Amino acid sequence: MPVRSSGTFTADGNSAGVSFPGGMGTVHADGTFGSGTLALAVSSDGGTTYTNGGTSVQLTAEGLFNFTLPSDELMVRLELSGSTAPDIDWWISANV
Repeated sequence: MPVRSSGTFTADGNSAGVSFPGGMGTVHADGTFGSGTLALAVSSDGGTTYTNGGTSVQLTAEGLFNFTLPSDELMVRLELSGSTAPDIDWWISANV
């Protein structure tokens, strides 16, 4: 499972967008969420506008979720909101 992107959140905000080829992927995150919500967002316009994927692609504590996107070349990023003093390590992987 090649890692497409990884990073750390220490405050609310957005990760950098990364190109995703479509198909199945996994988001894994661990650390302190500080009551925050970590959500997957998707862009079909090269990263200008992102749409939150909804509750099925969100975490409020350590864990992982799988997602499936169309075969079009899309951009994905993670968005953290509502947190207090988070320290979250995260990974976005393509399941190939």
